[in-house]
Amino acid sequence: MRPFWKYRRFGLALALADTLAIIVCWYLAYEVRVWMTHLYGYPVNDPGNYRLALPFIVLIWLSVNLNNGLYAHRQKTSQLNNLINIFRTCFWGLICTMAMAYFFKGLDLGRSVVGSMPFLLFLWLFASRSALRMIKQSHFRRGMGLTRAAIVGAGQTGREVMGRLLEHPEVGFDLVGFIDDDPSKQGREIDGRPVLGSSRSLPELIGRLGIEEVFIAIPSLPLSDALSLIVKAEGKGATFKLVSNMLQVITHEIKVDEIGDIPVIPIPDGHLEWHQATLKRLFDITGALVLLVALSPLWLWIAWRIRRSSPGPAIFSHVRVGKDGRPFRLHKFRTMRADADPQAKAPDTGDDPRIISSLAWLRRTSLDELPQLLNVLRGEMSLVGPRPEMPFIVNRYEEWQRRRLFVKPGLTGLWQVIGRKNLPLSLNLEYDFYYIKNQSFWLDLSILLRTIPAVVLGRGAF
Repeated sequence: MRPFWKYRRFGLALALADTLAIIVCWYLAYEVRVWMTHLYGYPVNDPGNYRLALPFIVLIWLSVNLNNGLYAHRQKTSQLNNLINIFRTCFWGLICTMAMAYFFKGLDLGRSVVGSMPFLLFLWLFASRSALRMIKQSHFRRGMGLTRAAIVGAGQTGREVMGRLLEHPEVGFDLVGFIDDDPSKQGREIDGRPVLGSSRSLPELIGRLGIEEVFIAIPSLPLSDALSLIVKAEGKGATFKLVSNMLQVITHEIKVDEIGDIPVIPIPDGHLEWHQATLKRLFDITGALVLLVALSPLWLWIAWRIRRSSPGPAIFSHVRVGKDGRPFRLHKFRTMRADADPQAKAPDTGDDPRIISSLAWLRRTSLDELPQLLNVLRGEMSLVGPRPEMPFIVNRYEEWQRRRLFVKPGLTGLWQVIGRKNLPLSLNLEYDFYYIKNQSFWLDLSILLRTIPAVVLGRGAF
């Protein structure tokens, strides 16, 4: 049986409860200000203003709650992590409410009301999420709403994971069995749990047994092999976690879940929630339009320089591979001779004979990429993301490397702000996977801001 909070109606019910709490806290903050009038020495302003502001207050706080994952399910969240997440939510809720009060000065909202609202809502969020946590654990202990799980690897680490899951029923897992490539273990039981088959049969086992969570518990398994295994089984409805040791966790500074006191690394599918995807798309459209308008004189001047420097079109179009492997035509200002082979490897030095010498500065500053703003407006690219590759390169990808295609390619990315073409391909892919795992509005904004000095200095570009 799937956990009851995984149904959308449960998230909707929680959002409705939060809506009621936001309304109550807003009016309560106002009443507290009225009660404290004798301390301020002057009366609070018109209550009608607060009624007019209420729809904006509800929208702001529900959006902040959603963005901070207060409607998402995690098997086990410590009380400390729960507290930190709620504190972060209230902080950003306060910032957004203050911004709203600034832009709508006519409402004349009292600073004391705006400032006390987050404290009241903090009490509600902490109490409601703590109660929800206890309710979940109570259901788990009674065998209700458990998540069906399997462990890849029947060795010592896999058996330790099984022991922890059985010792901690409050984390909510129903262990179906093991998956192991050792023929001597297949068909047997290990501590009462069957070895279901080999890793090659993982996709079929997920579908047939309704497995929802897969723990990869083979410390010696290379990361590329683990990712290949995950890619093969993706699309069957299961999520994946790598069992890690604390040294690896600390070294890589990555986000970690805790399952029965075992640190595990969640492997994301690279797809944003609908509200995050909507925000990213709006950001892309707004940013691309602003840049197109602001840089239009530069566009015309660059096009004129190209036509004067070399016969042929000013803009060069080339087929690249986009999100989910879909091909599209990428646009660039032409910096190479018109007779250059479009399928050849891109220049990796500044003195490549194919580059028009008088236009080398366009490549060095990456201004040749500006026409890709049109690709951003068309939805084929994003302002930030992995750089798009040519089809013949993508055709050579291993299965785990195709995870790079789970997001839209970008006009700029971590390659550009950290190392650009100075980095080997293997490290570039690591940066791409980091971006896919951690993509957010703030990360995109940070990369865009760091792109400016990278472009100005021409670091690593040819």
